[in-house]
Amino acid sequence: MSPCAALALVLASGWFHRAPERPAEDLLAGVRLRFEGGRHEAARRRADRLLAAWPDSPLAEEASFLAAEAAFFLDDYPDAYRRYEEHLQRYPDSGHSARAVEREHQIGSAYVHGTHERRFLWMRFSRAGEGLEVLERVVTRYPYEEFSDDDQFLVATYHYDRGDYLEARYAFQELLDRFPESEWAGIGRYRLALCILSESQGIEYDQTPIEEATQELRTYVSRFPGGNKAAEARGKLAEMAEVRAQERYRIARFYLREGRHRSASIYLASIVADYGGTRWAERARSELPEVERLAREGEESQRELPPLPGEAPAEAFPADAIRGWRD
Repeated sequence: MSPCAALALVLASGWFHRAPERPAEDLLAGVRLRFEGGRHEAARRRADRLLAAWPDSPLAEEASFLAAEAAFFLDDYPDAYRRYEEHLQRYPDSGHSARAVEREHQIGSAYVHGTHERRFLWMRFSRAGEGLEVLERVVTRYPYEEFSDDDQFLVATYHYDRGDYLEARYAFQELLDRFPESEWAGIGRYRLALCILSESQGIEYDQTPIEEATQELRTYVSRFPGGNKAAEARGKLAEMAEVRAQERYRIARFYLREGRHRSASIYLASIVADYGGTRWAERARSELPEVERLAREGEESQRELPPLPGEAPAEAFPADAIRGWRD
């Protein structure tokens, strides 16, 4: 090949026009320099160049994390979360994993609290639903972080504040099961009781919700006697005792009308024994001697009893009624 032909071949290949590729080390040094200098957009772009050119380089791990951090400090939470997720999946044993998980916690919390919203022109849209999903994933994958119980409580409170008491019940129960020593355990148990109570459609139909809520409130008062909601819990226990005593009194009155005095006396006695501090216990106590006498004598006859004030079926605690009990 003649010298002229060789020169033409070199020129055609573009060898003189293509600069040597910058080593990954130099690019990463540039990423660090720009990130530390607060030039986060430039740092993100340079990190992306490194990741595109050397995706399998040992330096890609740090570049990946710094790119996510740059997006975070640019307030670009959607991009930051995507990058943190990619980093955690690609480098699960990274020295930056703990910080990446904490950042996901911060992003989810910001979404739920409404401090970071989606914007379009002059309009803003809540990201609370996205934040809820982020926090649920964080708690599920990383249950032993110092903020894991915070995230679980925030998930439960999100449902509670929206009046979605069934989901809130499950979330508060999860909080108590997984984080029994959490600082949120007290208020979590108190709100769990209210969520359970909201499921009641009336004690004459099903006593289970009131019984379960009573147990949760008793546990709360026992474990947190000086808690912020202890006084309210005691008040609610007193209210539920009145309701349950009223229902037994209603049944006793039914048996009296049917002339079944022995059955009526059993119910009246149980009111006195189990709900002695209620107004229904006072009525039961005053009527019990006569009913017991009739039961002993075996007198079985129907009786016409005048309705008593408050003898209507025991009140229910539907979801809309719980609003008055919200803390």
